[in-house]
Amino acid sequence: SIARQTTNGSIIREYSIGQCKKCHDIIINTDDSCDILGQIYHSSCAVCVLCGRSVKNKHYFVKDQLYCEEDFLVNIVFIDKN
Repeated sequence: SIARQTTNGSIIREYSIGQCKKCHDIIINTDDSCDILGQIYHSSCAVCVLCGRSVKNKHYFVKDQLYCEEDFLVNIVFIDKN
């Protein structure tokens, strides 16, 4: 862990909480991150593969790819039915 002093004088301890499933960079406890099905992602990496919108709160997986609800329903469910 690394200790860092903030501008107001408080000390923040930073430590690794894992590796991002998408970019494979280390995520530290102070990074904006999310857990999706037991895998950790930077929040900026947790985006739909088609439109780039955040899937941090609602997501769908198809063949290890993340989709937002709209793209999943329109492009995956609809196409598979036709």
